[in-house]
Amino acid sequence: MLYIRHAQQTHHALDPPIKIPFFPPNFNFDYDIIITSPYLRCWQTAILLNKNNKPIYVDVRISEFQGNKNYKHQFDSNTIPEPPYKETWQEFVLRIDEHYDEISKLSQKVLIVTHGLVVKYLEEKLTSWILKSKV
Repeated sequence: MLYIRHAQQTHHALDPPIKIPFFPPNFNFDYDIIITSPYLRCWQTAILLNKNNKPIYVDVRISEFQGNKNYKHQFDSNTIPEPPYKETWQEFVLRIDEHYDEISKLSQKVLIVTHGLVVKYLEEKLTSWILKSKV
């Protein structure tokens, strides 16, 4: 599995589109499926990376951390579930951990497009596991 942050946004707004081009043309990761956050910038990144037309799935658990934000984004509620709003850090951690536990059990090679804080949290968590296992 490979976690990547979405491509750079065109501007700061609730859910802006991405800048193109965003990845080196030689980006190469062999994957069977893509899982993405429901945010536009993640969805666009997933589509641009999906050179082999593999299935793309949305997982709201890898949405960005909302903290005390109380606004809602414009999602098509018929096709894309909405991310959580007004959550604590503990709620954020629980949903990311739940996502990771489920994804790590898959037999497919998975490319996951999400947000910087999600990637940073998982990097720190996995690094601490590795360090603890070496003790």
